[in-house]
Amino acid sequence: GDHRLLGLHATGCHAAAELRAAGLRLALWEPIDDARLRFQLNRALAGFGAQEVSRSEMRAPLDIPAHVIQAGRRKPARVYTLSSGGVYLDTQRPSMRNAAISVELDLWPSAVCAAGVVVYTSVPGNLRRANLPHGMGVRFHGIPDVELGRIRRVVAEASLQLTL
Repeated sequence: GDHRLLGLHATGCHAAAELRAAGLRLALWEPIDDARLRFQLNRALAGFGAQEVSRSEMRAPLDIPAHVIQAGRRKPARVYTLSSGGVYLDTQRPSMRNAAISVELDLWPSAVCAAGVVVYTSVPGNLRRANLPHGMGVRFHGIPDVELGRIRRVVAEASLQLTL
């Protein structure tokens, strides 16, 4: 279908209902960062809802610091998208596919550290997904329920800013 994208300063419930009635489904609320803009444009171009149907967990864009921990080394990255099932990290130095790593997410009020495995990379010469920044997709495993709840809460809050 035709899904329209709109950047908004602020709107009341009445105005949001009118926008929904006019066919708008995706929104960007100011301030608009690069991660949210890219995420929403990709959703609009792919057909809103198409990717979400194949995913079991809600995913949302975030622009927060992270660290990859592998073999005792710690390297910086940025979160591009996050779900309770995994994360896409924006980094010029992704780990190898199938590498076992830990990801430290800078979530408020304290960091969350999650074990995972690299499921794909997108780097120069191997741009698996040209619409993503260079980096890697990581699938989490064995996250304690308390930490999983924190991740789900952050994703749900970020998602509220993306739809009307």
